[in-house]
Amino acid sequence: MIDLRPPARRVAQRLAIAALAVLALPATAACTASTSTPSPPSASQQPPPSAPPACPVQPRPVLPQLCALAAAITAVPADSHPGPHIEVDSELWARSTDRLLGSREVWRHTKGRPATLTERRAPGPVGLTRPPNASERARLARAEPVPASGDPQALVPEPILVDPRALAAQLAAHAPPQAHTQTLLSNLSRMAAQQYLNRGQRAAVLIVLATVDGVHYAGPTRDIAGRSGVAVTVTSARSTWQIIVDPTTGELLSYTETITAGYRRGIWAIRLYLSRSRHHTPGPVLAQASGPWAEAR
Repeated sequence: MIDLRPPARRVAQRLAIAALAVLALPATAACTASTSTPSPPSASQQPPPSAPPACPVQPRPVLPQLCALAAAITAVPADSHPGPHIEVDSELWARSTDRLLGSREVWRHTKGRPATLTERRAPGPVGLTRPPNASERARLARAEPVPASGDPQALVPEPILVDPRALAAQLAAHAPPQAHTQTLLSNLSRMAAQQYLNRGQRAAVLIVLATVDGVHYAGPTRDIAGRSGVAVTVTSARSTWQIIVDPTTGELLSYTETITAGYRRGIWAIRLYLSRSRHHTPGPVLAQASGPWAEAR
């Protein structure tokens, strides 16, 4: 884990010093105008230069932990891989009446060409109070792959934008005001299951999460696969949403939506992001998850 507090504290201190300096200028001018012309401040009095902040301070409060994370995340080998073929592997457990059903999805596409989608399917736990266990997840991984029906289309046009405001507008397009944040998180989970995000795009996602209304930093946690990450949550009167992010690379590890009120309460959906990679040639369907992110081959 990286310590996210010091960078945010330094930013806050620099902003406070700058604000005090601005407020002190009128008073200083009034005191010196009738006596002598003030000498320019010495080098020691000048505010220290600072790099542009990773997140905007206005127009709304930000989550400093995610701002620091966006500035510190590292690249993964596939970020610089030249291969045009992209493969994304995720595991979705979604509600079906009184139980969860598992779907192992592998998206393949080449830039500028339609995507193909292959699935593995298996039943999950009966009831909606617990996530799938290791045995149920292993059964899904062993299921026979089948081509998905229809013509899958990526949610966000390529290339994915790295400007946080523009990316947030894309992810929440056509969402009603009362469901803006929930729609953004849901679409973010779909985009991460379909498309490759490089280091700059992952940083943009973190800044979006840091600046959108209603997102709360929940701190270190683990997903149902046992992987360590940091969580952000959104809570409404009837539901909660959680996204867990790898604190080193900024990659999404999991997305969970839970109904917390009414007769339908319980898990609504869980998605685990298993691997995302680039290749010189199309590869076979992944039979097992080899870690949070696959190496480029």
